[in-house]
Amino acid sequence: MKKSSAFTLIEILIAASIIAILSAIAVPNYMEAQVRSKVARTQNDHRALTTAIGAFIVDHNTSPAGLATLTRPTAYITTVPVDPFLLPEQQPYHYTVRGGLDYTDWVLMGRGPDKILDQIRYDTTNGTRSAGDIIYERKPSLRYYWPESEQ
Repeated sequence: MKKSSAFTLIEILIAASIIAILSAIAVPNYMEAQVRSKVARTQNDHRALTTAIGAFIVDHNTSPAGLATLTRPTAYITTVPVDPFLLPEQQPYHYTVRGGLDYTDWVLMGRGPDKILDQIRYDTTNGTRSAGDIIYERKPSLRYYWPESEQ
């Protein structure tokens, strides 16, 4: 009798179950790393925008009307960064000046993992996929506030 060199159904099922188990372990870690990466990018974008807004305020003694004002006619920043949580929509961060343009008290907000602008602070201790926005604000005390009390 000739011996067959094909795989048996049991061997194929075992291989498929091993692949499924490894995927179940790897995919959540990958998704969490992706969220952490987007949070870090948002924080770096906020730092760059803070520098540009500060330079604009020094030159004009007023806050910019919008983030696009930072790119023309004088380029305080080459391009306005977009919120990485809203890709591929290419929407910029939410920018608000409190009390009108004569004030230098402003807020930058990224939508965070929930992709909803709800003005709740994002905190990774609630889980990386938790609700909340990544908020960076300049207050009269000249302190900047980051998620997780990062200074």
